[in-house]
Amino acid sequence: IIEPKVAHSAVVKLKSAPAHSESTPYSAVVKLNSTEGNKTATTEHVDLNENPIIYKVRLQSDNNRTRILYLVYEDNLNLLKKMIKWRKDNDSKSMEDAIDEFGDSESMADAIDKFGEKNDRRNVCDALARIIYDQKFPDFIFKFDSEHESTDDIDTDHVDTKSSRRKFELLLLLSDLFVEHEIDSTKNVTYVKIWTPFMALCEAAEEVRIKKELDLRIDHSEITESQENSNGTNKKPRFFNKIYQFLYRKISPYFVYKVNLEKKLSFFQMDQLKKYKGAYGYKRYSDIALHFWSSSNRSLLTYHRIIDANQLKPKLDNQIVEQTVRLRSLGFKQLIEKRVYTAFYPLHDGEIDDREFRNPEKSYNKKLENLRSILYESWIKSRKRQPLSEIREYLGEKLAIYFAWLGLYASWLFVASIFGIITIIYGIIDYATIDNDNNVTIVRIWDNAFTIVFALFMSIWATCFLESWKRYNAALAHDWGVSHFKETEQSRPGFHGTETRQSQVTNKQEIIFPLNKRLQRYFLSITLTITSMLIVIATIGSLLLFSKKWFYYGPIWSSVISSTINLGVVHTLSLFYKTLARKLTELENLKTETSFEDSHILKVYLFDFINFYAALFYILMLKDLGPKIFPGERGFEGCEGGNCMTELTIQLAIILIGKQAIGQLQELGLPLLKKKLDAFKNKFIAFILCKNKTSKKEPDEEIEVDKELASIKVLKESTLYPWIIDDDLLPTENDDLREEYEEMTVQFGFIALFATAFPLAPLCAWFNNYLEIRTDGYKYIKQKRRPISSFTQTIGMWDNIIYVISILAVLTNAAILAFHSSYMKKKFEEIVGEDGSLLSARLVFILAFENFVLFVKFLVAYFIPDVPNSLKVAIKRHEYLERVAIAKKDLASDEYFEDKEHKRSANLTELLKIATNCINDYK
Repeated sequence: IIEPKVAHSAVVKLKSAPAHSESTPYSAVVKLNSTEGNKTATTEHVDLNENPIIYKVRLQSDNNRTRILYLVYEDNLNLLKKMIKWRKDNDSKSMEDAIDEFGDSESMADAIDKFGEKNDRRNVCDALARIIYDQKFPDFIFKFDSEHESTDDIDTDHVDTKSSRRKFELLLLLSDLFVEHEIDSTKNVTYVKIWTPFMALCEAAEEVRIKKELDLRIDHSEITESQENSNGTNKKPRFFNKIYQFLYRKISPYFVYKVNLEKKLSFFQMDQLKKYKGAYGYKRYSDIALHFWSSSNRSLLTYHRIIDANQLKPKLDNQIVEQTVRLRSLGFKQLIEKRVYTAFYPLHDGEIDDREFRNPEKSYNKKLENLRSILYESWIKSRKRQPLSEIREYLGEKLAIYFAWLGLYASWLFVASIFGIITIIYGIIDYATIDNDNNVTIVRIWDNAFTIVFALFMSIWATCFLESWKRYNAALAHDWGVSHFKETEQSRPGFHGTETRQSQVTNKQEIIFPLNKRLQRYFLSITLTITSMLIVIATIGSLLLFSKKWFYYGPIWSSVISSTINLGVVHTLSLFYKTLARKLTELENLKTETSFEDSHILKVYLFDFINFYAALFYILMLKDLGPKIFPGERGFEGCEGGNCMTELTIQLAIILIGKQAIGQLQELGLPLLKKKLDAFKNKFIAFILCKNKTSKKEPDEEIEVDKELASIKVLKESTLYPWIIDDDLLPTENDDLREEYEEMTVQFGFIALFATAFPLAPLCAWFNNYLEIRTDGYKYIKQKRRPISSFTQTIGMWDNIIYVISILAVLTNAAILAFHSSYMKKKFEEIVGEDGSLLSARLVFILAFENFVLFVKFLVAYFIPDVPNSLKVAIKRHEYLERVAIAKKDLASDEYFEDKEHKRSANLTELLKIATNCINDYK
């Protein structure tokens, strides 16, 4: 049944309106002020109440499903009719055959050339074919409650919600997306399925500046330099024995990312489609349309079209402003906040236990495998190294870089764990050999001569890890094509500009948020942040000062009780300040997603630093001052024997291990518990309904009731579609990844700053992180809805935070040795005597330790470049080959490859020609 839904004007118009006019709740009045001269922008009134014709198409489906497709272009409607008729006449043909039939009459290149012409929309046949053949995996899913959709007697809020939804979906249709509604009467919800044509994906890829792998078949542009020799760390050691070579091959993959330098990437350009891998000229139209973009790429590009659907280009003095303005009332995130849509997510590739990709009976789906199932087997259940390429392909670059960072961090923790275990073993042997008459306590196990070596190593270890990650990250960014992400990043949806100015780069008008307003918001944000930090300091300080006075059961038990209470207070305060940090960051109105995340991360970590480390710094620096400030007061006796090493160890062990245990419980235990409770709840409801239904029937009708319930159960099991299955999974929140980084960075602070007091801390952290990699992967692969793929170049602000911690670690480790080590105290007394100046000896030691370690750290950072030199050359070479391939230009005449060694050489003949031409030009 095909019917027009609305019959008004055929276009959405931009029309001028007075500045004082009142817009409807679903219109937008855009006001811009120019920063140049006295120019004022014309007010643009965008009235979406004048809708174009929207065609409502009811699609036939199995199992009495209600499917409604919305179309806005008449030529798409006509194409839909033709394709439906063709399918009826060719029942044995597949979906790919339909795409080839309606898309292969002209080449893909010709279709791209005509893309955007209003009279030629044959390039959407791939999306229509997927809809007609009821392909089970749309590109994106929305969900909303449908209980009020068909009710006349509803309140104003529901009318507004429905109107906003229709207006937004109109914008989606005008953005060349296809919108389909499927009503689930059992849940009383409607699923909105978004289908994106191949050409719309290509257009979005150009806007996002995504990189794709090139298929360069030019003899002189081939790089035959071997992958192992192109990366400086991969050279085969010639002067070492076979044992070293064996160990090198086994260990290096955990610390070095091997770059495939034969792979060539380029920013995607639609007019150069055939030069990209996966779009060869001999491939069928359907092959390219369906397989060129991976499922994660499709979700990323579709999401880009969705969040940009509300963009407009207003006029300033009759000139189109290049920087678009968003209709905030119809912004996708605003609609989510208003509960216009209750959920949105891309779909997983299939079930965990199904290695066949998607729907095995379709010929199209047999060509691919279920990457979700593959990752579950090769990553979650395996003890092997992480398959980073597959993780990136399925979850996107942003999450893949997190798992790469976490894996490298775990590898360096393993190295630190070895030194920590050696320290403990040495301490046990030393403790067993010393006569007990010397009043040696059990602290000697982790406070011994080797502790100095361990502290020195841990101070340098932080820098080694950071430099190693920079090189690892550079290789990842190059291999995955995200090296230029920061340069090409677009404005985030939440940014709103208030003025325009001429760009100094493009000489075009752009919308900005002026500096004076930005500084006002920064000042307010900084003031509130500092105030909140002072409140946290006062709270934790009060707890540290008075807890032992209130709960005093001896020095050891008081430390245990105080540490446990502190752990609870820390997690309680974190719930408050994380919400505050996000609100303050949103107030700053930052332009890009990266700058927004960096500002948010900095605020959160400042709170974390105070919250988690305050107790340890108090013991390290202020605890011994208690008897001097509060003489004779219970609970302020200072450290036992003037040595706080025991209390520092207890505090660190409880907070570190307790925090990790709580984190694992929150990440795995609570979701599993929720799932069990939901399953029990569903079974209980089904039992009650079944009991009520059978109690109302006569005895001879109970058999029919049982058959009916059994048939319903079988029907439910056979018709669980992917969007319904994924809807029952846990939602993926925006802050999930930040919280993962936050947890690991706080842990890194414990290890780098205070591990000297607890040498087994790296081992505990390594064991936790080994589980963390699997549990985090388990969450994203099985427990949660599939996250929206997104790009990133680095780990952002976390790099800077780790660097600052590595510098502070030098001071804290030196202070622990100088002021709280019984072993070092005895050595100082041997040097200066018992009556000598012990404080002076300690300060001299700290100064010497600090300068030596900082010098070594400087050498490490200097002699280990952030990007390997061979990779720098390869990057420049690839940029050059990219220009050659895309611009259709030959290589420079002054270089060629001579032989298999590929040495560059000057072509004398060409140089002579150039010189002759220059002389002639001069004459």
